[in-house]
Amino acid sequence: MKVGIVGVGHIGKTLAQRLSAAGHDVKVANSRGPHTIEADVPASGGRAVPPASSPERPGPT
Repeated sequence: MKVGIVGVGHIGKTLAQRLSAAGHDVKVANSRGPHTIEADVPASGGRAVPPASSPERPGPT
């Protein structure tokens, strides 16, 4: 099962690790690019992707 893109903050890292362990395809991103994502996130199964591949955030309403 595919999972959307999650951030790499404290909650996002935990989600990526647990969802990957459960067999999901998890992509992780941040605004600074995949080269700035800590090595423990991809090592635990999250796949670092550039922020351009993440969906745009909706603007303020």
